[in-house]
This record gives sequence, C-alpha cells and structure tokens, in this order.
Amino acid sequence: MDIKYISLRRSAEKILRLSRSMLQQAIDRQWDQLACLEVDRGRALNHLFDHPDIKQCLPMLSDILYEVLEVDRECIQITEKERFTLLQNLHHQSTQDRAVNLYRNNAPG
Repeated sequence: MDIKYISLRRSAEKILRLSRSMLQQAIDRQWDQLACLEVDRGRALNHLFDHPDIKQCLPMLSDILYEVLEVDRECIQITEKERFTLLQNLHHQSTQDRAVNLYRNNAPG
C-alpha cells in the first residue's frame, strides 16, 4: 500500500470522524460546537482535496467519502428542521409583538 494513499485515507477518516461528531452535536442541539467542528472539518477537507495525489487516490477513498455524504445528509435534515422551527417561532413572536403594539397604539387613555 502506497504511503500517500495511507496519508489520504487517514485524512478521509478524520473527516468522517468530524462529520459524525457534527451529527451528534446536531442531535444534541449544540450549535456552537457544531460550528466549530465544521470549521475544523473544512480545513481537513481542504487538506485532502488540495493534496496533489487526490485524483489518483480518490477511487480508493470513495467508501469513506460516501459515508461522509450520508452523515452530512442526516445532519442537514436535523439542522433544516431546527431552522424551520426557529423561523416559525420568530414569525409567531413577530405576530404577537405586532398585536401588542397595535393594542398599545389603539388603546384608549
């Protein structure tokens, strides 16, 4: 086994570990930690895909990278659901605020 392949495989495995950690943070609703992990994973992804031998080794890394995509899919589903909930809550709060302001502006006295 070629040393450059081993190095790239370790990088891909690190990306997978970071992705799984991000998923766990999403499940736990720990958004700040998820964001920090995402920065770390971005650096790891850049390191992997900037490697001069990535094109040659990519077929051998596809199993790991496919798993990264699957974990990402789960993470995105969780974060999109949370985003939708937050937007609904903001809309509801905004509607309540408008009603209170309308009442204050039109109340006698």
